[in-house]
Amino acid sequence: AEYGVGVLEGMSGWLDVPLIVSETQGAHSFNLALSKGEIIPLDRISSIAKSLGAKEVCVEAFKWKDKHEIRSMVVTDLEAVEACYEFGNDHRILVEPACGAGLALVYNPERWKVIMDEVKPKSVLVIVCGGNMVTIEMLKSWKDVLQTL
Repeated sequence: AEYGVGVLEGMSGWLDVPLIVSETQGAHSFNLALSKGEIIPLDRISSIAKSLGAKEVCVEAFKWKDKHEIRSMVVTDLEAVEACYEFGNDHRILVEPACGAGLALVYNPERWKVIMDEVKPKSVLVIVCGGNMVTIEMLKSWKDVLQTL
C-alpha cells in the first residue's frame, strides 16, 4: 500500500473534517512535500519510526492537499516514544513509534494546545495502529538513548 492513501481515501466522505498528519523528524516525507509544494524524497529515514515510513510520499496522497484540509506536524522520536509509553499505560497495548507520532499530539500538552488553538476541533479521532514490531524492551532502550541526546 502506498503511504497514507488508505487513510485519506477513508476520509473522502468527510471533507469538512480537518486531517492532521503527524510524522517523526527523519520520517517526515509528507510534511516536507506539503511545506515545499512538491514531492521531495528524503535521503533516508533517520527516525526510529521506520515501520510506516516512506522516503517519498506517493503522488495520490500528495494530491489530497488540493481537496481536503490537511495540517502536518512533525514530532521528535522522543515525543513519539513517550506517547507510546503513555498509551501503553492507559490502554495496556503496545504500539510502535510510528503510531506514537500521532499519539504525541494528544499526550504532549504543548502539541495538544496547538491543535486546540489552531484547529479548534469539536472531536478528535486518533488512528492507532501497529504493535507487532515493538517490545517494551525496545521502547525502554529507545527512550534511554533519546533522553541523552
